Amino acid sequence: MSTDHTAIDFFEWINDNNPPENLQYRKGFWDYVEFVQRLMQKHEVEKAEVVGTYLMKTPPPVEELLMPVVRIVCRSASFVVKYDFGVWPERWTVSVSRRLPYAGCTFGLFDERADLRLKSVSGFDAEWLYASFRENPARFTCELRDEWDVAVFFTLMSHGES
Repeated sequence: MSTDHTAIDFFEWINDNNPPENLQYRKGFWDYVEFVQRLMQKHEVEKAEVVGTYLMKTPPPVEELLMPVVRIVCRSASFVVKYDFGVWPERWTVSVSRRLPYAGCTFGLFDERADLRLKSVSGFDAEWLYASFRENPARFTCELRDEWDVAVFFTLMSHGES
């Protein structure tokens, strides 16, 4: 929905933007928050900050949740992450920028040819939408199916320099 050019500490943003208690889908919001926290613990994250927001419409009963776009910085890569569980199948959009191109196997986690610059991604600035993996394996944007794929993706992209 909107992009905030002033990055805010992830935990500060979460503290200030809790969904109202009456929303049935606030659990999805908290699942996202907890997942980001697990990524931070596992991958020696230097910083996590909210760089944008979007309004996500949930499945019935339809509710709107203000959701964060999160930039996660590790020692050898940085990621911009968005989670949308209001669509089926759910969708994780992730942009990664590595020091060196990734030369390993991607295990079919994402479409290596997909160029997401050709479509609008709510909450993502155009500057965060990179070319396809095939075009630039050091800096690309992809869509992942679920948190399991995101976890494997982070492990692959944040470790090693090749």
